[in-house]
Amino acid sequence: MNKFIKDINIFKWDSTILCAIVAVAIISSILIVRVGLVTVDPFAPMLDAGGQLSDVYTRLVRESEGAAELSEVVIVSFSDNRSRKNLSSLIETIASMEPKVIGLDFSISDSLEGDSLLIRTIRNTHNLVLPAVVHYDRENNLYEYNRAEHIYFANGINNSNGVINLTMHNLCYIERYFRPFYPLVNNDTILSFASEIVQHYAPLKYLKLKQRGNDFEYINYHKNVMFDTISWREFFSPEVPSLLHDRIRGRIVLIGTLSPNMDRHITPLHEDWSGVSIHAAAIDTILAEEYISIVPQWVAYLVAVLFCFLFVIMLYIARESWNNLGNLIVRIGQFVLVFFLLYIGTKLYLYDIYVDFSVVVISCSITAICFDVIFGIYKYIFSIYKKLKK
Repeated sequence: MNKFIKDINIFKWDSTILCAIVAVAIISSILIVRVGLVTVDPFAPMLDAGGQLSDVYTRLVRESEGAAELSEVVIVSFSDNRSRKNLSSLIETIASMEPKVIGLDFSISDSLEGDSLLIRTIRNTHNLVLPAVVHYDRENNLYEYNRAEHIYFANGINNSNGVINLTMHNLCYIERYFRPFYPLVNNDTILSFASEIVQHYAPLKYLKLKQRGNDFEYINYHKNVMFDTISWREFFSPEVPSLLHDRIRGRIVLIGTLSPNMDRHITPLHEDWSGVSIHAAAIDTILAEEYISIVPQWVAYLVAVLFCFLFVIMLYIARESWNNLGNLIVRIGQFVLVFFLLYIGTKLYLYDIYVDFSVVVISCSITAICFDVIFGIYKYIFSIYKKLKK
């Protein structure tokens, strides 16, 4: 007890707490700016420059997952989209194998020989979801969609359609999210490709997605699933089609390209992944109802402020108690904090809960700098005060 009282005198709690309050006040004001009370966002360049802590969580959790499960989504790789005859034959062959839904994941906007055949095939395939491409109206923060951009829409085809756009205007280039619904400039709404397909395949799953009411949903990449992939040429082999029937019947079939030179994107898990595979992952997220629940950002800010205050106290104690060794202890403490938050965040992410602790780590780093500056000023003023008092 006596040593504890002695330590309190050494730590000069009045000055320490004063410095802690000032440092935390500075960090808190920065966080308030981040929340959106003003338009300046000092953390944006650090947090939104391409990487997110969720990407780290995704990789760590995926590595801990068990054996892959087979998804309800089958991907048919088709790269010959200039041949209307081949595409028409492929759609007819797949439809004959009784899939519940077929999705076409590439746009056809130019007129080519064989269009009439393709149009007739599409018109007769009632469970075929066609692609739609929207354009962002930045001024109104809405989307524009023109059905006439697609050659088959200009010929009286009434098949349902969904937006196949992936990289959005206001998101970074890493494909983490999908937008379930797109508000249009004419006060209408068009569904995303994934949402439209799920609406046909599992209406109750779609209703649950709609009830969530989120503008964006994280794609659950850490869910370890495998998509059955079939080359379009296999459907025209003399022997194979009969073997494919069981792989197709009652499932979702997406027709898109897996070519390494077309429609490639970056995801938290892949540096080069096909667009059709990303749509498949979004569909699987909806069907499994394994949505990522995002903890409100103010929770992370509150944790950041609390950690900053405790960190300042620990910072002073370490430096006053162990002199030069205290700086080393502080740095080790920062690394321990990072790994601790990473561990907690990964465990939560395993249960589909995302807490962005990156702001906590950044805040604690800034706090150390603030403390050094503020405490240095405090000591300088205090030394002048002592001289004047003499």
